Amino acid sequence: MSASTAGRVPDGLLSGEMSVEEGVEGDVEQGAEQHAEQHAEQPPHQSAAPEAMEEAPEDPPVPPPPFPTALATRLYISHFLSTWNSRVFEFAAVLFLAAVFPDTLLPMSVYAVVRGVAAMVFAEAVGACIDRVDRLVAVRASILGQRLAVAVSCGVFWAMLAKATASTATRGGVNDAAPPAANLTTASSTTANALLLPGSLLDAFFSALTGTSATSSVSSTAGTAPTPTATPSTPVASGLFAVAVIAACVEKLGSILNLVAVERDWVVVLTEGNAPARRRVSARMRRIDLFCKLVGPLTISLVAAASTRAALWATLGMSTASLVAEYFCIAVVYRRVPALRRRPAAWDDSAVAPRTTTTTFWHATKAVARRLLPFASLPLYVRHPAFLPSFALALLYLTVLSFSGQMVTFLLATGYTPLSVGLARTASTVCELSATWIAPRLMGRLGVVRGGIWSLSWQALWLTAGTAVFWGLPSAASPDGRVGGTAGATALAVGVALSRIGLWGYDLCAQSLVQDEVADAHRGAFSTAEAAFQNLFEVLAYATTILWARPDQFRWPVVVSAAAVYTAAALYTAFVRRRRGHLFHSPLPPAQRWLDKAFSGRRGVDV
Repeated sequence: MSASTAGRVPDGLLSGEMSVEEGVEGDVEQGAEQHAEQHAEQPPHQSAAPEAMEEAPEDPPVPPPPFPTALATRLYISHFLSTWNSRVFEFAAVLFLAAVFPDTLLPMSVYAVVRGVAAMVFAEAVGACIDRVDRLVAVRASILGQRLAVAVSCGVFWAMLAKATASTATRGGVNDAAPPAANLTTASSTTANALLLPGSLLDAFFSALTGTSATSSVSSTAGTAPTPTATPSTPVASGLFAVAVIAACVEKLGSILNLVAVERDWVVVLTEGNAPARRRVSARMRRIDLFCKLVGPLTISLVAAASTRAALWATLGMSTASLVAEYFCIAVVYRRVPALRRRPAAWDDSAVAPRTTTTTFWHATKAVARRLLPFASLPLYVRHPAFLPSFALALLYLTVLSFSGQMVTFLLATGYTPLSVGLARTASTVCELSATWIAPRLMGRLGVVRGGIWSLSWQALWLTAGTAVFWGLPSAASPDGRVGGTAGATALAVGVALSRIGLWGYDLCAQSLVQDEVADAHRGAFSTAEAAFQNLFEVLAYATTILWARPDQFRWPVVVSAAAVYTAAALYTAFVRRRRGHLFHSPLPPAQRWLDKAFSGRRGVDV
């Protein structure tokens, strides 16, 4: 029997073209030979026919590779330590400045504004570092930069506290270890340039929850305007303050470098091909951020209630002690994932010879020197398909509608107690944390793009309700600048707290879009350009309360904040229509979906 003859029977059987009659009418001898050959080719005890095996369903697709729990744990530990120390230092610096300059907010404002401007100016340099430097080198540089900046800042604050204590001792002697003021009833002239008297643990607790130091309430409660007599006036004081500001800028840049590199680059590589795992990891890391945002300031303020210097040493101690663990946890993740060790695309057209660590740092230094302003990455950022969701997220930072210093100051001016503000901020944080569980499920059910529009709609809905009630209820200003009535402020606070679910839900959706769509070689440049806009809008938010500084004028910053949310929603709506072709599913049958055609003009594709 020839090979061609032997091959005809299986083909006929597989295609179903050979009928029973054709088999009976065929050549008997040929059928016998085929039968014998078929049994000879089959292994023993194999009763299934070849055609049955061929007709078996195809193997299911290979599931995405799991993200190892051990690696995830080390990644979370490193991220927690970085975020914890950054949040603790950020709030501790406010307490230290309030202790050194108790009767003026000017140094604190300068400190915060310069820090934000530095984040904008050097965003391009940070992005170049992420895209061009070895991943482990970049993250380790951010860790060391943060720790050195905190150490320098603590040394400077210790010297400033010592100088303030010496100045106070010549005036009548105040405890040099005293924390920021907790006496909210009097503001005597003896404390004009001194550390204020110790307060209770309860006062420090509510100071942490409200996001303000107790010193900021002294003059407002007393009904008198603060006198800026404690500003740095001598060359030594001015020099120390300048060093503290520079160190704060370095710490801020290190924090941005670490955050962007890990959340926008490392997580994408670690979860390559596993989108559900990527969303879970991103949600858990955001959960860590929010936890540190609440508990970190609370912890350091409880220490500061006993002694400002104790808080200073605690800040330095936590930062130093966590260095080794954070340094080696991130190194273990790097070494166990070969994909992280691949050379970034920006280096592919360079010399073939491998670079040493020294050479890598040298090239990084030259890249930083050439890129001091975030202009080079703007064309890439603006023209990228993910620009609209990213810019919409940055625009949401132009807001006073969060339980930070501006809104807290307004609530206290309306008659809220620190206890009430603390409870409101806690409720808001609970809503924010709930978004880290809600958003991944929303994205899994509706998709990332639709999840984003739902989240922004939720945020806009609750802010609209709170703002409408706030404007509708009377809130006349009293002669001393305090706003009468808390009903409108309460409605605004409730609306803000519930809107945070949508805010952080959209944050996770936008982050997922950026992670999925930005190329490996451009993740750093794109994400740091976004961070630059975030800092710009945050500074503009502070400008609104400088322009409308009185509590009875707070309604205008509220309007600006609400307008920013509506603008962000409009930008993202344009992105959704461009991506999907329509904004919502029509309930009509396909033949009658004239509404879809009127809104889109083409059939959309669900994402």
